[in-house]
Amino acid sequence: MHNDIEPISHENKQLQQLDKLQREYAVKWEVSASAHQQEGDYEWLAADLEECHSVLEIGCGAGHSTLSLLAGGHRVTVVEENPHCIELTRDRLEQAGYRVQVMLRGNPEALDSGYEVAYGDVGTVENVDCVLIEGDVLEDAKLSAWLSKHERFDAVICWMMGTHQYRGHDGVLVARKITEVWQYRIFVQNEVYDLAEIVLRSGGILSVADRLETPSTERMHNSIMQNHREQASTTSLQVRKLRHKPYSLDRVEGGVQMVVTLPTDGSSADREFSSSLCVVTSVKP
Repeated sequence: MHNDIEPISHENKQLQQLDKLQREYAVKWEVSASAHQQEGDYEWLAADLEECHSVLEIGCGAGHSTLSLLAGGHRVTVVEENPHCIELTRDRLEQAGYRVQVMLRGNPEALDSGYEVAYGDVGTVENVDCVLIEGDVLEDAKLSAWLSKHERFDAVICWMMGTHQYRGHDGVLVARKITEVWQYRIFVQNEVYDLAEIVLRSGGILSVADRLETPSTERMHNSIMQNHREQASTTSLQVRKLRHKPYSLDRVEGGVQMVVTLPTDGSSADREFSSSLCVVTSVKP
């Protein structure tokens, strides 16, 4: 009788690494998001959405932001590429008494140097408080088609965009030679602007939040606004307002290490600076 262990294939190693790092990110972000919740950050971010009933959330993390939106009376549809984040979010929302529908659609496949995910159809939405859809705003044709036919949303939000360490091996990012965190954030935000143009009702709001150098001068404030105007230039969205508050959670023990996206103002990147949580709101005419 032989007890040989079958060697792990290259494909299985790729997918195991993907699953491992997705899981690790979800656990670490739960720690960081708890700190944000204690700081009141999600309530602060949601202050612009008081008149919005239906919200499309891009990325749910561990569900703290989603829970805050539901507690504020919003009905939420989430698009999240990390299934472990979806699992944590579902548990958090259901424990709070909300009705949740989950659509797991991803089928990851190994590539020579990474992976890609094939997504199935988006199912029929049930009468629930929150729908959690596994999907990707970067390249998910079936999701895009479904959203284009969906009833228009009152708001789209993309708050504190982050991802797992294996995301850079996604074929979509590899093809576009995206290797830096700030490049990834801008790439996602650009896609979110284009998506908001399609899915927002007239008068609807796009809310984009990021960790930035504190806009303490008029020049820095204008630089951030101009960056967003450039992102919105392919749409009809009008960039309206920038709010900010001090950000002091760069290093939460056991959490995700935060990277601040600095505006391009010609100054040295390694100088001392203060960081803020900044949220820019745009409106669809």
